[in-house]
Amino acid sequence: DSYIGWIGNITQKLAQLNLELDGLVKLSDYDNVLSGEKIEGLFVGSIDDKTLIIHLVSDNDQAKSKLFKVKMTF
Repeated sequence: DSYIGWIGNITQKLAQLNLELDGLVKLSDYDNVLSGEKIEGLFVGSIDDKTLIIHLVSDNDQAKSKLFKVKMTF
């Protein structure tokens, strides 16, 4: 399974010696259709307040790639 992690206000934190994630989402817990998929690419299509539209590309090691469009609200 794949995960998405994030760090908010990263530009203010880059000088720190240690960075910690602000959040981590196991994608198959978010949507079962992503179970068993290995995300190999991610593109943030849009941000509206606390909602992101994310485009994902996955590979399942069986010569099949898939595209997903996911709406995530934080």
